[in-house]
Amino acid sequence: MNKQKLYITILGVTFFVSLITPQFLISNVTIDIYLSVLVVCYFGVTAVFEPKRRAPDIVGGGLLVTFGYFVLMKVLSILS
Repeated sequence: MNKQKLYITILGVTFFVSLITPQFLISNVTIDIYLSVLVVCYFGVTAVFEPKRRAPDIVGGGLLVTFGYFVLMKVLSILS
C-alpha cells in the first residue's frame, strides 16, 4: 500500500474512532469536543505521514480557524 492510501486509511479510521469514543466517555458531548478531537487527529496523522501537497492545506486551515473560534468563545464565556 502506498503512502497516500495509507494516510487516507489511517485518517479515516482515526476520524471514525474519534467520533464514536467521546459518546461513551463523556455524557454531555458538544460540537466543540468533537471538533477538538478531530483537529488533534487530523494534525497528528498529517504530522506522522507528512503528505506532499500541491496546494495549500485548506482543510487544516479551516479546522484550525474553527477550533480557534470555539476556544475564543469558551474563553469569553469563562471570563464573563
